[in-house]
Amino acid sequence: MEQDVHLVEAALVTDRIVVSTDNSARRLFSVLAERHGLLRTVVWVNPAENPDRLVQWLEKGAKPVPKWLLGG
Repeated sequence: MEQDVHLVEAALVTDRIVVSTDNSARRLFSVLAERHGLLRTVVWVNPAENPDRLVQWLEKGAKPVPKWLLGG
C-alpha cells in the first residue's frame, strides 16, 4: 500500500481514477474504503485484465464502473 498511496492521493484530488496492475494493493485499499467513505469514490482499474474495455471506457468519458470502485 505504501508504494501506491501516492496514486490514491493523486486520484482523490483529480479524476478519482487509479490505473494499476497491483491487485493486492487494490484489495487492501478496498478494505480501508469500508471505513473511509471518500475512498469508495475512487475507481481502481487494472489495464492488464481487460485492455480493450479500458480504452473504450476512457474514450467514453471514464464514468465510474461499480465493480471497479474501491469498496464496491
